[in-house]
Amino acid sequence: MTGIFGFTLYNISLNYGEQLVTAASSCFIVNGGNLITALLAAFILKEKISIATWLGMGISLLGIGFITWGESGSLIVLNNGTFILFLAAFSQSIYFILQKSLLLQYSSFDLICYSIWIGTIALLPISSDLIFIIKTSSIQSTLSVIYLGIFPAVAAYFCWSYVLSKLDASSASAYLFLVPIVTLLMGYLWMNEIPSAIAVAGGMITVSGVLLAKYEKKSGKCWLILKKRIQRM
Repeated sequence: MTGIFGFTLYNISLNYGEQLVTAASSCFIVNGGNLITALLAAFILKEKISIATWLGMGISLLGIGFITWGESGSLIVLNNGTFILFLAAFSQSIYFILQKSLLLQYSSFDLICYSIWIGTIALLPISSDLIFIIKTSSIQSTLSVIYLGIFPAVAAYFCWSYVLSKLDASSASAYLFLVPIVTLLMGYLWMNEIPSAIAVAGGMITVSGVLLAKYEKKSGKCWLILKKRIQRM
C-alpha cells in the first residue's frame, strides 16, 4: 500500500492538480499535508505531540501562506484542482504513516525499493503511450524527466525514509515546511528570480516555526512552567 499511496495516487493527483491551479497555491496545499501527517501520527501511531510542535507547525504553515501570497498575489483558488491537491496531500500523509510503521520490519532501503516498484507497476495501465512519448520527445525533455526521476523522486525518497526511521513521523514532517524556502533560494541563485518582501518575511516565519517544533523538548518545559504559573494565579 505504500507504493499505491506514496507513488501512484500521490503523483497522479499532484501532477493533475498542478495543471489546474498555480504552483504557489499547490505548494501551500501540499504542505498542509504535514499537519495531516501529525494528526494521523497522533491518532494512529499514538505519538505524543507537544503543544510547541503543534504551534510551530501552525506558524510554519502561516509562513508558507505568506510565501504563496507574495509569489502569486493570492493564497488558494478553489476549483477542482484544489480538491485534487488535497487528495495528494492526504495520500502523502497516509504513505508517511504506513512507512513509519513498516520501518519496524524493513530497512529504509528495502522499503523504498518495494514501494517504488509497486507504485511504478500500478502506473503502467495509464502509461500506454509512454514509448511513443519517449520517441517523439526532445533530448532536453527526456533528460529533465530523468533528472526528476533520480533526484526529486528516488534520492529524496531514500533520504526521507532514512530520516523517518530515526524520528517520529510528526517531527520529521515538520522539516518539510522548509521545502518552499529552498525553492525560493534555488530560484534566486539559478534563475535570478528575486522573491518579494512578503515571501522573504514568510520564509522567516516558516523557519521560526520549524525551530519551535525542533526544540520541542525545551519549549515543552517552558509550556509546563507557564501552565503551572497560570494555575497558581
